[in-house]
Formats: sequence, C-alpha cells, structure tokens
Amino acid sequence: MKLNINILFIVVQVAGIFAAAAAADVRADHPLGHKRAGVQSLAPMSAADLILAAANVNLLASRGAHQDACHYNAPYGCSDGYCWKSCGPRGSGQWCWLAANNGVGAWIKCTTFHQCNLNLNFGCGKNCKQGSKACGCSC
Repeated sequence: MKLNINILFIVVQVAGIFAAAAAADVRADHPLGHKRAGVQSLAPMSAADLILAAANVNLLASRGAHQDACHYNAPYGCSDGYCWKSCGPRGSGQWCWLAANNGVGAWIKCTTFHQCNLNLNFGCGKNCKQGSKACGCSC
C-alpha cells in the first residue's frame, strides 16, 4: 500500500512538470504580438505625464523616429481586449502586455481600462519564447 502511495505521488509530480511546460508554451506569444492598435480604452494621464509625453513625441518627431512604436497616450489601458501598462523610464513611451501572477500567468483580458487598474498581482508578461516581442517592456 505504501508503494502505491509513493507511485501516485511521483505521477502527480511528473504531471505537474508537464502541465508547467505546456503552460509556458501557451504563454509564449501574446495574441496581438507587440502591437497596440484597434479598439482602445485608455486611463487618464496626469498633467505632468501629459507634458512629458508631449516633449518626448516632439523629440522623436525631430529625429525622424517612428512614433507609433512607443506610446505616450496613457499610463495603462485596454487594447483589442487585452490589458497593457506603461513601463520603463518615466516618459519613455515603453509599454508591456499585462499578465496575472506577476507576469507569468494568463494574459489579462478586458473590455475597458478600468479592468487594467494596475492590480498588484499584474505584471509585464514574462517567460516568452526567445525572440518574441510579446513579453517585457519595450517600444
């Protein structure tokens, strides 16, 4: 009987390892890649953030950079059904998709920015396949 319990314990542990590997594969890429377009619901920006964002957009435009890669329009929001937030140095325009469990869980889905209110459990997506731009903080 004791042997059966030990075997059952080992089987459960091995099943957990395979489930974790499968979850990492599923999370590998965000459904939208690293593009925020389409329907958006944006959180309001503070006056200081608006001034900083305007300065950065003007600087990028003067350098001929592509502004569409970075976003300065809100601290967080909901785009095409998924939550995102600004990240990186303040005013940099960098952003990331939000995932549960501090970035290693499921991608956070939404219909309005209120659902993406920077819950302490939400974090920038982590553990994506190498070369994927869906995880992390960037433009």
